[in-house]
Amino acid sequence: EFNKNVEYVNSFCIDSRKIHKGDVFLPLKGNRVDSHLFIDKVIAKGASLIFSENKIDKKNIIYVNSTTDLLKNLSKKWFKKLNSSVIAITGSNGKTTTKELLYHVLKDTFNCSKSSGNHNSTIGLPLTFLNCKLSDTYTILELGANKPGEIKTLCKTIKPNFSLITNISNTHIKNFKSLDEIKNTKSEIFKNLDKDGIAFVNINDKSIRQISLKNKKITFGINNLEADYNGILNSKSHLKINTFELQIPQDINHLNESILAVYTIATTLGVSNKNFQKAINSFTIPEGRGSTLNIKGYKIIDDAYNASPASMKLGIERFSKLKTKGNKILIIGD
Repeated sequence: EFNKNVEYVNSFCIDSRKIHKGDVFLPLKGNRVDSHLFIDKVIAKGASLIFSENKIDKKNIIYVNSTTDLLKNLSKKWFKKLNSSVIAITGSNGKTTTKELLYHVLKDTFNCSKSSGNHNSTIGLPLTFLNCKLSDTYTILELGANKPGEIKTLCKTIKPNFSLITNISNTHIKNFKSLDEIKNTKSEIFKNLDKDGIAFVNINDKSIRQISLKNKKITFGINNLEADYNGILNSKSHLKINTFELQIPQDINHLNESILAVYTIATTLGVSNKNFQKAINSFTIPEGRGSTLNIKGYKIIDDAYNASPASMKLGIERFSKLKTKGNKILIIGD
């Protein structure tokens, strides 16, 4: 009887500021803000359904004990209905850029969805999953880990068919005892693969190389003859991957390892070299992750997203290698 009141469902949303007509609103009680305070505003914006931990006698509001538990349970049920294969990506650095690049490469060949922004947590990931389409062939998900066991928890909701660890470093060591504990947490993305799943292994990374695997693996590496996909840098704009010679645009020539990882996955899934080159030529770096702005004759690199030590080190190394006729100014702040 309740569903008769709902004309259509657009998507699921936890942010009252981003509600569109037809959205389902899931208000969460956070440490700073309780989103239940904005239910009236959400109703005015035309939400189709609202779940609430507070008992409110209004049309299309459903009372639940926990909106967080509901989010996780709904995403598990939605996962069972989807026919798409899940590509899961984690790592200490570069996972968002790699995810965005992989989506950009696959979207012209397959129907696919991706996690939005850096929605990679135990809340963000199920929310992203609920907004994937039944028609998708592939779903590309970024998994974050800020504490031990978090990847394993996420993988219980989404059983990956393909998994990638970009790299492992002490980027977020604050909540971990050691680099080994970080490695063990990240390794769960391989250990929780579907039984017929494939692990894409960066064998240039010592920690990743040491992870024992039960599943099939496909390896890649820069200047590594042992790799299934060996990338040889002939110049800043030229990456030879096995027998394929890839031209890389100047503004992304610092992303060679991410490009090689994406090529390995995309080729395995059936993307042609021609389509891969076309996608690389049109790729734009996500905002705040090394994108370049040209303003009044000045070249400004916006690398302001993350200030972890490992990310900052990579940013400084990239900046140091840039050649310029004038001065170079590095601005660092918290």
